[in-house]
Formats: sequence, C-alpha cells, structure tokens
Amino acid sequence: KLKAAARKPKPKATAATVARRPKTVKLSTPRVPKGERGVCFDKANNSYKAYVDIGAKGRTARSVSVSAYRRKGRTEQEAMKLAKKKAEKLRAELLREFKGKVRTRCSAQFQSSVPGVSWHKKDFAWAVRVTIASKQQFGGLFYPKNKTKAEVRKALQKAIARCRQMRKTGRP
Repeated sequence: KLKAAARKPKPKATAATVARRPKTVKLSTPRVPKGERGVCFDKANNSYKAYVDIGAKGRTARSVSVSAYRRKGRTEQEAMKLAKKKAEKLRAELLREFKGKVRTRCSAQFQSSVPGVSWHKKDFAWAVRVTIASKQQFGGLFYPKNKTKAEVRKALQKAIARCRQMRKTGRP
C-alpha cells in the first residue's frame, strides 16, 4: 500500500506540455546504396565490408573506411562510392585467394518460399517442420521420384500442402 501511495500518476500530455518538449533533429546522413552480394555497409564503423563465406572456417572479411576517401574536397556520396568500389575489388581478390573453398548458396531449385518447408541435401528430400503450441512438429520428408526439376517441384508442392494442412488443423 505504501508503494502504491508513493507513486504519482503520470501527467497527461496536453498541448502546452507537447510544445515544451524538445524537437528531435534528424541528421542528414547519405543513403547507403545497395551493393552486390558479399559487400555490405557497416554503419557503426562507417565502412564497407567485403566478405566471403569459406567452408568450415566461416567468414573472412576485410573493411574499407569511407573516411579515407573524404579528402580532397569530395562529398560524402563520392567518398562512399569510391569506398564501395574498393570493397568490391577486395571481394574479387578474396574470391581469387580462396578459389574453390568458397561456399555458395543453394540453387533456386532447392529453395522454398514457405516457412516450415526446407530442403534436406543429405536425404535429397523436402522436410516439413511446423511450430504448433510452442512445440516443433515434424511433418515428414517428401522425396522426388527422380532428380529432375519437375519431380523436385512436385515433391515441393506436396510438402507445402502438408505444411498448410498442419497449420490449419493444428496437429501433425
């Protein structure tokens, strides 16, 4: 009871209190242009990072600071473009350095746009896993009859149908 009595209710915002609040000013920062895969902008360090994913080792990255390119009266946008070009060159060097060891993404043939349906490379099948009532339920593996694109797509459609049925009914 003492704690409840000690608390004061918060005053409601009125036109007078809103007018007294300091306005937040957004600093104009240049837009970061979208880049190619393997090159990203690090806002914390104001630099571009060039990276490659390498087998079991993980990721190797090198960074290029934008501030190094601001000299000689260049604008922020020009400095960012130059730093991005340098980062893209660095990524090309990294790819040459780790030739044959770089991990690549799964081909589009083996990617599902439906959450809960994923490709099992080891089993060469589509797997269905859905979370129902905070528990992950396994819906099964869907194997293509052979390794053609058409059969893989048919197996994917069956897996998607199973996934939707599990979500609709709420049970495996």
